Amino acid sequence: MRYILSIFSIFLFFTGCQNSNVEIPNLKTYNSFDKFNYTKEDISFFEKEFENILNIENIETLKQYEKFYTENSNYFLNGKQKVASLNNKIYKLEKSIDTKSDLFLLEEAKKAEKKEAIKIYKELAKRNNIKAQRELVEIYKIENPEISLYWLEKLVETNDIHSMKEYASANIYMVRPVIVQDLEKALNTYEDLAEKGELSSIMRLGNIYEYGYHKEVAKQDKEKALEYYEQAASKGYLIAQKKLYKIYTCEKCKPNRYNPEKAKALQKVLVKNLDKEISLERERKAKKKISKKPVKIIKPKAIAKTEEIKKEAIVIIEEKISKTEIEIKEPTEVSKVEEVKEELIIITKQEKSKKEVVKCYDMETVSAMITDNCKNKIQTILQKKKNISKITLLPVIDKNDIAHFKKIESKKSLLEALAKNRVFEVEKYLKENIKDIPNIKKYSYHVISKKSNKGVILTFF
Repeated sequence: MRYILSIFSIFLFFTGCQNSNVEIPNLKTYNSFDKFNYTKEDISFFEKEFENILNIENIETLKQYEKFYTENSNYFLNGKQKVASLNNKIYKLEKSIDTKSDLFLLEEAKKAEKKEAIKIYKELAKRNNIKAQRELVEIYKIENPEISLYWLEKLVETNDIHSMKEYASANIYMVRPVIVQDLEKALNTYEDLAEKGELSSIMRLGNIYEYGYHKEVAKQDKEKALEYYEQAASKGYLIAQKKLYKIYTCEKCKPNRYNPEKAKALQKVLVKNLDKEISLERERKAKKKISKKPVKIIKPKAIAKTEEIKKEAIVIIEEKISKTEIEIKEPTEVSKVEEVKEELIIITKQEKSKKEVVKCYDMETVSAMITDNCKNKIQTILQKKKNISKITLLPVIDKNDIAHFKKIESKKSLLEALAKNRVFEVEKYLKENIKDIPNIKKYSYHVISKKSNKGVILTFF
């Protein structure tokens, strides 16, 4: 019924465009923003209606849609492209009316020097422009975290999903702009996000109670954790479904949450959802190349040497093709040794997949903002290398970063925070742009460049 009313509203709007007296419908009635529950049906509805939305000529209505799609871009196909299309439409409309519009000024800020850009962002931020506020959060995150935190908390007050997640995560992991870790604020923010139906936050709450990492504000409560996992899984969140399956199938785990019936039902869902993932895994195994350097095997002179060959085989199997079981038959005569030898050669001729390295060295001094050049490099690799199993991130700082904090007593901790934030921003970009997120390893140390390289080294496996 909700959708019928919404579609009827759209029909009235477009058929009445020629009448200047026709009022634009109230936004919340227009497409039920207040009832968006992140379900497949809701997402599908807004996917289909996007072209109609893009034809709207009212700037204020378009701005509210732009905010909605920005906050929820990860839930839509080509979400960022949709936001860009809305921004472009708003920009064209505003440019023809007012050269001092928000979009016009944002474009000016991009072209301006840092000092002038900050001035523009502050002016826009006072108008409650979300993009300008986010820019100020990033600009001041390292050099003046108090200001950065001020604008981040402003964004949290407006229920900006992206900022709420960043704020909660910063309090959990103690990264800038958070100055004093506040686990209670983090927990409350995750609970607010969970009420809005934000699935990754529901999963995060499950983990908080499952492991009791933050017992000061949330003591370990595995039953409560189970409720959060089930809530996220019921809305199709794959990570939660995998976690639940492990819980349901663990007969010896404490507390006893073993449930074979639920496990069986969940298994069917997982098999269906993982069809593509399983296919990709098979392709990865099939594409493994033969190594050019075979393992040296000493030819045994008697049956007694067979045990040495078997031990060598086990080591090679574990090192070269983990998770693959190879059956080695017990030889009954010297001739069987040759069969074992042949089997070993086949195993050891498999080669590790080639790795790709991306060097994002063009970040500004004491800045963690990922550059467009770095994004382009990453996108090139993502298009070229389809099956990525692991990504490592190593932060890089240079003498200019070090010199910036030279007179500050907490120089070491600030440099460590800068390195962490550089990795954090790159990791965030990867998660936003990779559909099936691989294992991401973040090094706990940083390297100091002898040149003027500032950023992150990414290695794709």
